[in-house]
Amino acid sequence: MLWLCIHFHQLPLEIFMTAGQETPEAALAIIEQHRVCAANTAAMALGVRVDMSGSTALSLSGTIKLRAREAAHEAATLDALADWACNFSSQVSVSPPDRLLLEIGASLRLFGGLTALLQAAECELRARGHRTRNGLGPTPLAAELLAHALPCSASAPSPWATDGDPAAFRSVISELPIHFLGAPGKQQLAMQRMGFSRLGELLALPKSALGKRFGKDLTGYIDRLCGERPDPRPLHRPREHFVLRIHFLEPLADTSMLLFPMQRLLGEMGRFLDRRQLYCQRLEWRLGTTRNQSQVLPLACSLQQNRIDALLGLSRLALERVRLTDAVDSLELACVESAAVLAQEGQLFDTEQAIDPEAERLLLDRLRLRLGSERVYGLHIQDSHLPEQAWSTVHEPSPQALRSASLQRPCWLLQEPIPLKEHDGRPIWDGAIELISGPERIDTAWWSEPQLRDYFIGQQANGSLLWVFRERASGCWFAQGVFG
Repeated sequence: MLWLCIHFHQLPLEIFMTAGQETPEAALAIIEQHRVCAANTAAMALGVRVDMSGSTALSLSGTIKLRAREAAHEAATLDALADWACNFSSQVSVSPPDRLLLEIGASLRLFGGLTALLQAAECELRARGHRTRNGLGPTPLAAELLAHALPCSASAPSPWATDGDPAAFRSVISELPIHFLGAPGKQQLAMQRMGFSRLGELLALPKSALGKRFGKDLTGYIDRLCGERPDPRPLHRPREHFVLRIHFLEPLADTSMLLFPMQRLLGEMGRFLDRRQLYCQRLEWRLGTTRNQSQVLPLACSLQQNRIDALLGLSRLALERVRLTDAVDSLELACVESAAVLAQEGQLFDTEQAIDPEAERLLLDRLRLRLGSERVYGLHIQDSHLPEQAWSTVHEPSPQALRSASLQRPCWLLQEPIPLKEHDGRPIWDGAIELISGPERIDTAWWSEPQLRDYFIGQQANGSLLWVFRERASGCWFAQGVFG
């Protein structure tokens, strides 16, 4: 087996971002219990150090920004990263607070070798704004130890891992200083007084003697490190629903500045849904303000695929209707409703007459955002022969709703048929109407009020086309609709 440990050593910093960039360039320090627990490069250049008090850090420079540690948000981000890691291994384990363990031995052939797998993982993590330390080991504990002591990368993988030589691995860890074991301070001091400085010197001792001097916890640790004792890790179970939040280093007062973090969150959601062969039908943007209030921005999408550009465009239109009362310091995206992706049949030949259903659905979504859902409706065919009763309005219009109708009829029907005058057997409306098509006879409603009509397409002098009919019982002419 070959385990990869990915250590997100800057995770407390990386959950904060500024609009327009993935990681903050300003001096930033994270405070936990009034002391610095993490600081970025810009803050460390000003003299900020871990375990320094927050007041001391502020005294170094007034430009340093202090933020309280968001442990819950770090855990949620680590879970989201564990979902991502399932692309590389079927065995992923979360090691709180900032590490992931992946068994990649079974995935090497799929990715074309160790170097290719590490390159793919590093590239995707950089795109997400994460900087990591990687460690490779035959056991989970060894991978964690080497991620801290001897980090590796795609450009410089561990030689023992490339060759798969267990003896080479043991020689590597034998040279590590004993402080990498993470033993309690009293134990480390006792080891130093006994003259131990390298891990190999402890490995050379008999287990019984080592246990008597330093306890069974240390011998158990060494056994799990070298694979002589099982070290089962709980496997990560991917989330069923997508929810992800971003915290901003500086509160945003302009909605246009939300577009960049929106694009990042939509990309994460798209990858999450693609792995499950789902697409988003309804999502929610949750804007957290500086007053600990939340403004929810629901967004419905009828596209049957995860098109990030289309979702971003719809989000941009929705933002135009938002009026911020307070600055936004966090942004959360939740996929509220999803559906399974269905296989779609394509066309063998491209034709100019081909209609893109996705373009029509996107147009309807834009109209709903611009005009309001209550003002956008479509037509639905009813089971009736009378034109005024053969259709109804629906608030969820389907682009395919009326394409099954093969009859030549107008889309604009008058509220009530308008009586027309007649001259020489021809109807008159702003002049004589020339009948160019028809008749289409409708004989229906014999069980209540019989209707017997002959429909024609008539053309006015100005070229407009009308849909007119003549009642056979009375011989009167009526106008029923207008063609576009």
